Amino acid sequence: MSEVKELSDINSREDHSDQDRYHDETLFEKDSRCRWCGDMITNGGAVIHNGVTLCRACNSSIVDNSTKTTQNKCSGDLTFDESTHTYSRFGQRVPSVTEIINELCPMLFKPDDWYLQRGTAVHACAAMIAKGVDFEHDERISGQVEAIRKFFREVKPKVIESEMMIFSNTYRFAGTYDLMAKIGGKTYLLDYKASISIERTSLQLAGYSLCATPTVTNGIGVHIKEDGTYSMTAPINLQPYRREFLALRATYAVRERMGLNKREK
Repeated sequence: MSEVKELSDINSREDHSDQDRYHDETLFEKDSRCRWCGDMITNGGAVIHNGVTLCRACNSSIVDNSTKTTQNKCSGDLTFDESTHTYSRFGQRVPSVTEIINELCPMLFKPDDWYLQRGTAVHACAAMIAKGVDFEHDERISGQVEAIRKFFREVKPKVIESEMMIFSNTYRFAGTYDLMAKIGGKTYLLDYKASISIERTSLQLAGYSLCATPTVTNGIGVHIKEDGTYSMTAPINLQPYRREFLALRATYAVRERMGLNKREK
C-alpha cells in the first residue's frame, strides 16, 4: 500500500572476485586500513563506488588513516524483499536492526504470519496518514488505523520523514524507522508497536538513530491498540542504548563469521 524507500548496505566477508558491479576504481597513495577488517587498502585494496570507498576484502566503508575521516555515504543497488523481510545490496544480505536484536535477545514467542501481515498493513497505513494520503484498508485493522489517526490528531507531530529505509555503511546494517517528527520542538524517532517492551524498543530506535539523518538521539514508542486508542512511552534518551546496540552488532558479526547466526544455518 505504501511506497517503500529502498536503502541498505553490504554485509559479506566472502570473495568478491566478480568486480563488474564496481566502477570508478581508484588506488590509495597513502597507507590506509579498512576500519572493519583491518586489511591494508593501499595499491588496489579499495574501490570507489558512487562516492563510497569500499574495502575489496569485506566490502565495508573505509577510514583513511591519513585524514582520520570515515566515508559513510549511501549508494545505490539497494533492495528490500518484503516476502522474507530481508535487506541486500549488490545481491548480498545485510542484517537488519530487528534481526540483530532478535538473534541475540530472542522474543519469548514468535508471531504467526497473520500478525506479521497485519503489522505490515498497519505500518503502511501509518505512513500514508503521516503523508496525508487517502487510502482504503482492511476492516480487520480499523481499530489500529483509528488509533494512529487519533495519535496524529492529538499529538500533532510535525513529520520530517515516515517509513524511511536506512542503512549504516559504517556498521553494515539496515532498517526502516516508522516516523521522524518534531514534538514540542524536539526531534524524535518514533516506533509503532502492537505491544511495547521498553528495552527492545529503545535498542531498536537506537539502531535506527545510528544511521538516521539528521542525527536524532531521542525516541518514543507508540503503542497502537486494537480498540482505537494509543499510549506513548516517556521520551527515551537513546545515547546509552546506541552503545548497547553497537555491542550487539559486534557480537552478531563474530557469530556470523563463525556461522552461528540462525540465518546462516
